[in-house]
Amino acid sequence: MSCRERTKYISVGWAHRQRWTRIAAALIATTFAARLNAQAPGMPQPQPQMPVPIPQQPSIPQEPTVPQQPVIPQPAQPIIGYRSPALALVQPGVGSQLAQDKAVLIFRFAQGEPADPLDASSFAVWVNGSVRTPSFQVGATEAWGLLSDSHDVTPGAYQVSARICSTRGACATTSATVTVASSATMPTASPTDANASRKQRVIDLLLAGLKRLISQ
Repeated sequence: MSCRERTKYISVGWAHRQRWTRIAAALIATTFAARLNAQAPGMPQPQPQMPVPIPQQPSIPQEPTVPQQPVIPQPAQPIIGYRSPALALVQPGVGSQLAQDKAVLIFRFAQGEPADPLDASSFAVWVNGSVRTPSFQVGATEAWGLLSDSHDVTPGAYQVSARICSTRGACATTSATVTVASSATMPTASPTDANASRKQRVIDLLLAGLKRLISQ
C-alpha cells in the first residue's frame, strides 16, 4: 500500500470514530439530565388529572297513566228496507156491498218514501182479470171508477185488484172480493153497516196519518 492510500484510509477511519463518539456522548448527556430531573427536590411533579363530573339532569316526574277504557264493539245497525207505497180499497168497506146501479170503487194511496213520489200513471185496476184502468180517474191521493161499464151491474161477487208504483219502481198491490147486490134488495142502515163505516173511517185515518208522516 502506498503512503497516500494509507493516509486516506487512516483519515476515513478517524472520521467514523469521531461520529460514533459524538452519538455516544449525546446519549450519555440525555440520560444523565433525565436522572437529575427525577432526583431534584422542589421540582413540580405532574399531577394526575381528575375526571370532570358529568352534570346530572333533574328527573321530570312522570304523570300517572290513566287506564284506558276497553273499547266495546258496537252492534251493526240494521238496514231499513225500502218502503213501498200504501194502497187500500176504501169503497166498498169491509162487510158492505155495492148497489148494482151505483157500483163505484174507490182506492186510496200514499207514498212510502219521502223522496220517492207516486207515479199516478202507473195506477191500474183489474176486475175478474179484465183491465178496468181506463174507467178510473186518478187523483193525488185516490182513484175512483165504475166496477163495470153496464149501468146495472149483475149482482154477485167480483174479484178486484189494483196496483200503483212510485217513480223509483216500488209498487204496492191490493186485492179484495166485492159483492154487488140488487138495488131493490139493498138493506137499510144496520149495525153491520155502521161497523163497516167505522172500519172505513179507520182506514182513512191510517192513510192520512201515513201521508203526514211521509211529508215531514
